[in-house]
Amino acid sequence: MTELAGGPVLVTNSQLDLAEDTANLRSGSRRPPRGIARGDTVKRLILGHGERGQATVEFAFILPVILLVIVGLIAFGKAFNYWLNLNHLANEGARWAVVDKIPPYTCSTSSSATGITTPSALDIEKYLYCQLPNVDLQNKVGNPASSQANYALCFPAGGTPAIGDPASVKIKSPYTIGFGKFSITFTLVGKSTMRLEQIPSWAQQGGAGCP
Repeated sequence: MTELAGGPVLVTNSQLDLAEDTANLRSGSRRPPRGIARGDTVKRLILGHGERGQATVEFAFILPVILLVIVGLIAFGKAFNYWLNLNHLANEGARWAVVDKIPPYTCSTSSSATGITTPSALDIEKYLYCQLPNVDLQNKVGNPASSQANYALCFPAGGTPAIGDPASVKIKSPYTIGFGKFSITFTLVGKSTMRLEQIPSWAQQGGAGCP
């Protein structure tokens, strides 16, 4: 209600709003929407900045966990790939061992231009070493010319090998995940067993452990 010179005059809220909007248009200002107090706009701006800051802090806390999970997935994926490589190579080695020969091959550490028809266990291991897919895995397994600890070519325990007997090839590789004190080391093992098709010229070599 507004009081004028002639007495009180009843003015509705819509009329007051219209009058205020008209005055704001003339002055170039803008009235906040109806139902929102003028101070509420400032409060909402302040609260908005506070929420963004809180989100930044929360993201900073969770980022190391996310990175740790990503690095762990990559490391385990690499380990799984190496395990598949070792099993594939053990399968190939077992195939050549049971037919008692190896094909022609060449690499930086050894080679055979024509292959070997009566290979020794060391000859087969050198061939397998050259077939490893990368230098990192070669370093982990090791050159058999220096150490045969991660290789094994095995016959049935206590028996003289005969055609039809199982013969197995095993290749091992140590693998480490993590850094320094926050690391774990385990052994990847590739193994394959096939039946002899020829009497082998190679002798059992159990550096990596025979059954």
